[in-house]
Amino acid sequence: MKKRIFSIVLVFLLLLTSPSLGHSGRTDAQGGHKDNKNKSGLGSYHYHCGGYPAHLHSGGICPYSSRFQKSVPAISSNVNKSSSSNVNAINNNSIKAQVPNFPVKLNGVNINTSTAEYPPIVYQDITYVPLTYDILTYLNVTYTWDNPYSIIINSKSTVPTSKPFTPSFQTGTSYWGKNATIQKVNKTITIDGDNFNSEYPVINSKNINYFPLTYEIITKLGLSSKWDSKTGLELNVTN
Repeated sequence: MKKRIFSIVLVFLLLLTSPSLGHSGRTDAQGGHKDNKNKSGLGSYHYHCGGYPAHLHSGGICPYSSRFQKSVPAISSNVNKSSSSNVNAINNNSIKAQVPNFPVKLNGVNINTSTAEYPPIVYQDITYVPLTYDILTYLNVTYTWDNPYSIIINSKSTVPTSKPFTPSFQTGTSYWGKNATIQKVNKTITIDGDNFNSEYPVINSKNINYFPLTYEIITKLGLSSKWDSKTGLELNVTN
């Protein structure tokens, strides 16, 4: 009898000391739940509203909701790390930059992936693309990053490749809606001798320059763009 009582007490104590699970599988009235162990990588709380995968509500708006305002296309690419002397930090208290909540495709290949080291960024409702070697090579352009006044991009005389785009720099950790730390670069953009000094600045994130996918820049780089609420932003080489 004593052994039985001892066994019952022991089981009861084990139940009291067992750690609680961070993910119960249930959601609250807002469609989210706590994630105390941060298994999702999104912090201590995330959403599953609408049956979608774990995500955050940037600005209080679900990225899968019809209320979410899609950003306007923008173009950018980057190869080398920029000089810190030409980079001015933006006030982090007022900055609003994040990874897009939609695919960004170059000739049908998504560059806004969960493993992208330098994913696209949305800033001031404009999409920015990194000036990385793989993107610049695919666009068949050269890139001069160390000019003190301008980011210089020139078209090559060789014929552009017809092969599908193969993204590099895929050992990072990213997700749609992830906040991005950026800095403003005090340089203009020069493409084939034409200067572009728009209201949307060149930005820098993780020592890689990004530039805005405005209509003028997209056109000058020989690209066409298409936005669709289901497939996201598509960029295609036209030249």
